[in-house]
Amino acid sequence: MLPLTILTLGLAALQTSSVQALKPPRVGSNGHTKQEASFGTVPGRFIVEYDTSSLSKRDVLESVASSLSASGVDVSVNTDFDSSVFQGASITLTGNDTTVDDLKALAGVRNAWPASVITLDDEIKPNEPQSWNPHLLTGVQAIHDQGNKGSGVKIAVIDTGVDYTHPALGGGIGEGYPITHGYDFYSDINNPSNDPMDCFGHGTFVTSLIISSDENVPGVAPGASISFYKVFGCEDSTTDDVIIAAMIKAYEENPDVMTLSLGSNQGFNTIPVAQIASRMTKDVVVMFAAGNAGEMGVFYASSGASGVDVLSIGSSHAKQYPAFKAVLNSSSGETLEFGYIGNALNEFDLEGTFNVLATSSNGCTFKTTAPDNTVLIARRGGCYAGNFFNQLTSLGYTAVLAYMPEDTFTTFNVGILDTDGLSNLGSMKEDAGEWVVDQIDSGNEVTVTFSKDLGPVGLDYLAISSGQVDYYTSWGPTYENNYYPHVNAPGGGVFGALIGGGWGGGSGTSFATPYVAGVVALYLSQYPGADPAEVRRRLISTANELPLFDYEETVTGYDTSTLNNSIPAPSIQQGAGLIDVSKFIEQKTILTSAPVLELNDTVNRIDTFTIKIRNDNDVAVNYVLSHEGGVTVNSRSGQDDFWITYLYYPPYEDIHADVELSESSLSIGPSSEASFDVKISAPPGSNPDYAPIFSGKIVISGDNGDVVGVPYMGIECDSYAWTPFPEPPLALRYDSESGYLYNLTDPNFKVNFTFNVDDSPEIYYYLRFGTEVLSFELVEDGYDLSDFKFPLEVGDGVLGPLRTSNDVYGNYADFPVLFLPKITDYTYFHSQGLADGSVIPDGTYRILSYALKVFGDRNNRDDWSLSLSDPFDIVGNT
Repeated sequence: MLPLTILTLGLAALQTSSVQALKPPRVGSNGHTKQEASFGTVPGRFIVEYDTSSLSKRDVLESVASSLSASGVDVSVNTDFDSSVFQGASITLTGNDTTVDDLKALAGVRNAWPASVITLDDEIKPNEPQSWNPHLLTGVQAIHDQGNKGSGVKIAVIDTGVDYTHPALGGGIGEGYPITHGYDFYSDINNPSNDPMDCFGHGTFVTSLIISSDENVPGVAPGASISFYKVFGCEDSTTDDVIIAAMIKAYEENPDVMTLSLGSNQGFNTIPVAQIASRMTKDVVVMFAAGNAGEMGVFYASSGASGVDVLSIGSSHAKQYPAFKAVLNSSSGETLEFGYIGNALNEFDLEGTFNVLATSSNGCTFKTTAPDNTVLIARRGGCYAGNFFNQLTSLGYTAVLAYMPEDTFTTFNVGILDTDGLSNLGSMKEDAGEWVVDQIDSGNEVTVTFSKDLGPVGLDYLAISSGQVDYYTSWGPTYENNYYPHVNAPGGGVFGALIGGGWGGGSGTSFATPYVAGVVALYLSQYPGADPAEVRRRLISTANELPLFDYEETVTGYDTSTLNNSIPAPSIQQGAGLIDVSKFIEQKTILTSAPVLELNDTVNRIDTFTIKIRNDNDVAVNYVLSHEGGVTVNSRSGQDDFWITYLYYPPYEDIHADVELSESSLSIGPSSEASFDVKISAPPGSNPDYAPIFSGKIVISGDNGDVVGVPYMGIECDSYAWTPFPEPPLALRYDSESGYLYNLTDPNFKVNFTFNVDDSPEIYYYLRFGTEVLSFELVEDGYDLSDFKFPLEVGDGVLGPLRTSNDVYGNYADFPVLFLPKITDYTYFHSQGLADGSVIPDGTYRILSYALKVFGDRNNRDDWSLSLSDPFDIVGNT
């Protein structure tokens, strides 16, 4: 029986990169230097889609239940799905080893999947309201200034719940409130209550990014209305059947926009959430967070975001630091208002006026003990931040403010300081600190006043990561070679509402996604009833490219020499670029053809496209057509190094595709349309051995200032030949006493296995590429790979799929498993026996491993990577 899978919710010269060396476990060496396989599974839960062309829905369910019951399987229905986009059910099976393919073979079943568990991984930190306004970066502020706040637009938010009592969210729920209604699907999937109260916090934060009415933390579309669908409890995990139920309910309520900041690393467009979301896009603008697994490098798209015509949203970092106002008062009669950044971005917990002691010497060596009620203002110095503040807080000051030059100030993050002392720690800019020192040196006394009534202030964030693509944004493309992600929006260093009425900071694509939902609401408020396909085209075609930014080189390594802002970031990281809201809403030159050009790989290559442009301006516009080449990313090591995909940051070259345009210019009259053809070829000199992913934009520039960009992407390799296994999986014996691995056939160390619990071979494998199906099965010694036919049936030398040992949480996985992403190191697991729990007769056996190649046909034996382990004996299985 296939169980429920647990998954989680990122130059002319060739650059170096991180790639995991393929190092198989070495016989005669320690065997536990690699990661243990963690499928994190719970048995028995499936999502089934009905084929109602010949049978009614009720008849299909009865037929499925009858067929399974005849085999000794107990069937319970968790919930029915009854919608124009999906007819089916979530079911739980107990009693045997029924697989997804068994379910697909039943009459009336169109498709079946194991239900996946989705988790959240974005970080939210509590603090006070911030003066944070990313709307200047994207152009939202200009739209607000015109009076457009998104009124009349309905947004469906599917998340952890919402604290609708938060003042910035309206203080209530129902008629007359911005949150009009909601449901709790997590508590009862079949009969959800109408109270979506949040007990986790993620959904409250997400909602505030859209509709916050707080002037210090303004939402993107505060005039929009929200319907909320709670799919998480008080922890960060749920199952995708719950998400599907919420999506269907939301869809039936006819929202204009649907936003989901959740997902898993299953970058296939054939998983159920992705398929259902795709079906909804003809009526609703649907968007998902792209994911926060950027460190995993290329080909690591998220689940729902991989759906066809679903918008996948990446994250860029905000350009403002949140700061709070305070006032310096001199006995000379002069005053100075300044901004400070508190520890962990908190406002100081102080009210009133305090004496000031200041030093222009190195604060790292300052030793003066504090007088009562005194704030110390000291030059930062060169010691570690934790040492600096621990040293000064030990002296007994009411608060400590470090002043520093602007470039140092803007990159100083006091939120990561290691101090258990005073919480009133922070930083201020050098000019304010020197003003204090000058006043005291002139014989004046200085005080400082803190008051929450003073409010926040925004300070420009000038660090090198400001405004750049956030390193954690998951990279594309999907395993089907689809363009991914689509666009980028502010999601790093953003601030939003917390449950209980507070405010917090957070980072993640989860927070870039509701930002885009709000932007779409602004568009739909101005153009009610716009077609979702038009919205997608406009959003993508008006985005602005961001420069290449390697976080490890420029931030972690403090080396800015390799940053070349003249080169755009790879499209498989930034998508079409940062959204430009003014162009998105106001521009009158409109793309009417496909928003992205997907060339696929060398075998499935599409290289010729027609681009259509409509001029909705009141006058004729002359357009210049051009090509802007993007950076080419090598996505894998060469064949000599086993074609292993690169991790963050993959190597790249500033080489561009060859592009032929049928026209160099167009003149289009008012309210008229024209088209031209484009043919795209891979960059000359690109080497298919490294699977280079090339990209760029076809740019249409009008003499009235309108600019439309049509991004493209292709991969120069045969994806089918990029098999999941770089080498056949290994079955080895692990000796717990010595801690070493041995070949199963080594006569000096040959043993019998009971195949009970952990007394089985350790199976080591490496997935260099994603696969829709992976399995390990027990077969008799004489099994011939030429007999392989999927799905395997017990008999004729096949005993059945394996069950992994329990993990520390008591969970296990039954093979086969579906939709696995690449794995970046050798992984191993023990087996506790067969998936159906049956007893294994004494005898000699092998492990059959198989994985489906990308674009493979499950019915074609040649489309599988197959291998057999060395033989071994099983004796005494119970």
